[in-house]
This record gives sequence, structure tokens and C-alpha cells, in this order.
Amino acid sequence: KVFYDNIQREDVYYGALTQISGYRAINHNRNAGVNWEWRKTRWPQLLFEWQNTDITSQPNVAELPATRSGNNSSNLTIKDNRLGWDLSGYLRKYDSTSEFSYGAPGAFQSATFDQHNSQAEATAFRQLGSSGIVNLNAGNYVMRTSGAGFRFNQDLRFLQGSINSGAGRRVEAGLRGAYNSNIFGRPFSEMTALLSAVGVSNASPSQLAPAFLNYNMGNVNWGGDLRYRVVRGLSAYTSVSQGAALDPPNAAGVQVMDYVTTSAGAHFEHRYSWAQINADFHGTRGITSTPNQPNSRLSGYGYSGGLQSGDVDRLEFSASYNDNRQRSELSNLSAYASTSRWANFTIGRRVPLLGMTFRLGGGVNDSHIETHSASYLNKGYSVNANLSHARFQAGYSRLDGEGNTLPMLVAGLTGGPAAGALVPLLPRPLPYSRRRGTTFTGCATPFSRLQARFLYVYFDQQLDHKSMNAFKQIDAAVGYKFRRLTFELGYSSWDQSILGIPNYVRERLYVRVTRPFNLLSR
Repeated sequence: KVFYDNIQREDVYYGALTQISGYRAINHNRNAGVNWEWRKTRWPQLLFEWQNTDITSQPNVAELPATRSGNNSSNLTIKDNRLGWDLSGYLRKYDSTSEFSYGAPGAFQSATFDQHNSQAEATAFRQLGSSGIVNLNAGNYVMRTSGAGFRFNQDLRFLQGSINSGAGRRVEAGLRGAYNSNIFGRPFSEMTALLSAVGVSNASPSQLAPAFLNYNMGNVNWGGDLRYRVVRGLSAYTSVSQGAALDPPNAAGVQVMDYVTTSAGAHFEHRYSWAQINADFHGTRGITSTPNQPNSRLSGYGYSGGLQSGDVDRLEFSASYNDNRQRSELSNLSAYASTSRWANFTIGRRVPLLGMTFRLGGGVNDSHIETHSASYLNKGYSVNANLSHARFQAGYSRLDGEGNTLPMLVAGLTGGPAAGALVPLLPRPLPYSRRRGTTFTGCATPFSRLQARFLYVYFDQQLDHKSMNAFKQIDAAVGYKFRRLTFELGYSSWDQSILGIPNYVRERLYVRVTRPFNLLSR
């Protein structure tokens, strides 16, 4: 399959972009690609994909410089079966360059944002007997990002393997081992110091870009798992893990940490005539050791539960809850306590008289970390609703989250015993932040040849009670099919405000005619 698009259009930008309004720009989009698949008996299956995109924009306002962006991506996937092994792997490469301008009239500046990513991963899978499985996995990810006065490099290498036996039997056992090497940074710590010095409204986009210092966090671990089915629906399990968080010479502030952890728990799952119920409880104990310091004791527990009842023809209901807690009992720089909780639900009902199906869902989350000198909090909720009919569909979703840290920090510290080594690297709590978003979608087909669609998106991100990025998008279109032609009349708009700059609004009213073609056929 070979494809090529070459589209040039003139757009009018209304609103205000630092007091420039109603200007025109010629936008030229070029897109080309190749998809090629090779299948031969007794030979590996190959899939090759390549795509190149180039976009140029030339405003008719002298103060606004021309910008250009483009990306080039390629992917090679290989699958094979040799000597009872299922083998698969892929090679991916992605390069992109984007130009943008910022500043004020008479003092606009151009900046270039470059990104170069490459990925390689291989997997080997084999069945051992009737209930044994061997799984091997290795990969290497490289990411290089630069532009607007900052640079971020990340390298991830991993090698992991596992052997499991007894699947579906009364006793199940497994062995596992893994090595991981990953760049770890101090996310947003430099930005936080900058904001306290210059203030949000006075910081430039390049200053507000996340600054990362490189820390290579290596981790080696191995362990075993055992599960015993006590009675039907009830099982007990235990696991043992041993490993080390490695400290290369350039990771000042990160300590070498050896750890041993054990965990045990019980899992219950049963289907009754009225509902299916599952529940789980587990506890964890461990010891970590660092040079020239007393051992640190780790403790934690977690429990979860879920219920699913009914069917959509009458009333379908499902709900789940999860609570995990960890604590380091040694009062030093690596001491911490973390809690992560979330809950969600869904309700569905079909109304045959109206020919409609209603679905409603939502969830809440609450995570926080307590260290020797600071507290980190992140919480929020989400709501979604859907309505479907043979002739139309509609959806609504809303999310709202707030806190004084980033979700990735909370997730990182609730993930295992090596988290204590990361505590000294945490920045002081960030200023209060909030994220709100609303999405509404609609699609209708009143007649077989007529179709209409609508999209509304609103998002607002605040930092220290000041808006950092707020945008609103509207997209509506009506299409009519006549034989093999499709005539579409549409309207789209984009209203965005970044870093307190006055709104940047783009609107477009368009007419599109499309027709499918078969260039190559057998």
C-alpha cells in the first residue's frame, strides 16, 4: 500500500495573538507513506511501514515568521515460529522537527523542537508440557529531545524472563528475573525554583520547559511465586523478591540499596446467580540496606474488591475499589509513607421501547506521599456518560484533578521497595496545580446517505492558581453520500490561551469532496 497527500489551503486566524488579529496564512501539508507485508511459508513474517509528513506555514504578517514542521517514522515487525518457540520483535524509529514562534509584535523569536526516538524489542515464548510457560523479553529504548532552551535524554534497557508451571492446577509456581536501566531525573525541580524567583506570569516558554538532570537508576531483581487453590474460588499466594537498586558514579544523591521483600495474600473470586464478586488482600514485609546506614524496614498492605451484576437488558452494574499503603519505618532521608486509593463504577441499561442503551460511569482517586520534610498530594475524579441508538450516538466525559505534585511521582513511589532510594531526589512540593477537562461527542445518521458529527473539547491547566494552558475546540460536519462521492460541509474552531497570552483563535469553514479509488487490485 502506497499513499500520498498534498494539501495546500489558506486559513484565516481570528481573535488575538499578542494584538495581531485577522491575519491569513498559507498552510501546506504533504504526507507520504508505504505499508508492505511479506508472508511466505517457512519464512518469518515481515511488516514494514514508513511515513513522512511535512507541514509549512507562511503568514501574510511580516512580524510572524514562517514555520515548518515534519516527521519521519519507520517500523519493521518480525514474527516467526522456530523449534516450538513463538518469536516476535520490532524496530522503530521516529524523528521530528517543529518550528514555532513566541514573543510580542516586533520581537517575535523562532525556536526549533527536535525529537529523535528509536525502539527495539524482542520476545520469545514457549509452552512447556501441558501447563508450563517460558517467557523472555528484552528491549532498548532511546529518546533524544531538545529545543526551546532545554534538553532531555532518556535511555531504557531491560532484560527479563520468567518460568511458570501448573497453570489451571491446584498448585502454581514460577521463577522470574529482570534487569532494568533507566534515566531518572528531577522532574520540574528546576522549574519550581524558577517560578518562585520570577513568577508564573513573567516566565518565558523556554524557562517553563521541564528541566531534567540525568540519573541512571539501574535495578536487578529476581524472585519466585507460589499459589495454592484452597477451595474453588479461594486461593492463597506468596512471593519472595530480592534485588538491588544500582548507583552509577554520576547519580549523586542516590544510594545503593539492596532489598529483600516477602508478600502473602488471599484471593477470592466466585460467580453467584446474582453477581460475580472478587476480593484480594495482601501484606508485604521487607528489609533494605544501604552502605554506612542502619537497615530500613518496609511494611505495607493492600486490598481490593469488585462486583459485577446483571446485564444491559435489565440493569448492568459494576464497581471496584483498590487501596494500597506502604511505609518505611526508619527515620532518615529515605523514610516515607505512601497511600494510593481509587474506586470506579459503571451502570448500563437498554430501553427496548426507545431502542436506546444508556451507560454511566465514574471514578475517584486519592494518592499522597509523606516524607521526612514534605507532603505530596494528588486527587481527582472523572465522570462519563454514553447514549447509543441505531441512528445516533452521544458521549460526555469530565475529569478534574488537583494537587501539589505530579501523578508520575506518586505512581513511582508506590511501585516497590526501591522507591526509598528516590526520596532524596524528590523536589519540594510544587505549587498547587489543577487539571480540568470536558469532552462531548455526537454522531447521527438520520438517513443511510446522510451523516452528521460534532465534537466539543475544553481543557484548563492551572499552576499556582494561574492558568497555564486553556483551550476550547469545536468541530462539526455534515456529510452526504452520492454514489461513490461524499460531500461534506464542516466547521472547526480552536481557541487557546497559553501562559496568560491573549486568546489565539482559529476558525475554518470548509467543503470537502472525497471518493475512494482502487489503484491496485487483483
